[in-house]
Amino acid sequence: MLFAGSETTARLLAHTIFHILDNPDILKSLKEEVLKAVEDDKIPDLKILEKLPWLTATVRESLRLRAATTSRLPLVSKTQLTYKDWVIPAGTPVSMSHPDILHDAMIYPEPLKFDPERWFNATERANRSFVAFGKGTRMCQGMDFAYAEMYITLAMLFSRFDLELFETYRHRDIDYVRDCFLGEPDRASPGIRVKVIADNGKYTV
Repeated sequence: MLFAGSETTARLLAHTIFHILDNPDILKSLKEEVLKAVEDDKIPDLKILEKLPWLTATVRESLRLRAATTSRLPLVSKTQLTYKDWVIPAGTPVSMSHPDILHDAMIYPEPLKFDPERWFNATERANRSFVAFGKGTRMCQGMDFAYAEMYITLAMLFSRFDLELFETYRHRDIDYVRDCFLGEPDRASPGIRVKVIADNGKYTV
């Protein structure tokens, strides 16, 4: 469970930071919001952070755009299943690709664009199709842990530091070109790198 809610989240946080810094308007809105919500020298209250619209939309959009699991995760029913006009025999592996759903232009217009504002007035279908953690009884066990990490880390990071990207490019360092269960960028990528421009002095620990 710790792997499910930490390793994949670390990758997602790096991608989220890239997209925030690569979009100045989003950075400005998010930073203004978390600065008002986070008190000096205190770990933010998760319940408060979860009510912040820009932070929530940013987390959700990052999960949609950068679904960590790119491989199919098959499930097998011991009994025959019927879905609409299809009959699925017992023992048949059934799986789906999360990115294929989360990047469907019919559900999410301009699907490869990082656009947190799409969640401010999301359609019922968009919410229903949000499968970043899977669905049902086999959904990700680390979901709540991952959300807590995302909310608290982003709030603390952007309320304390002014950051900018350093020699990091979407085509080389962000976009997936390999499927190794988790999506991987080009082998030449040195990783996602940023520079700390200013430290606002929040937090002593």
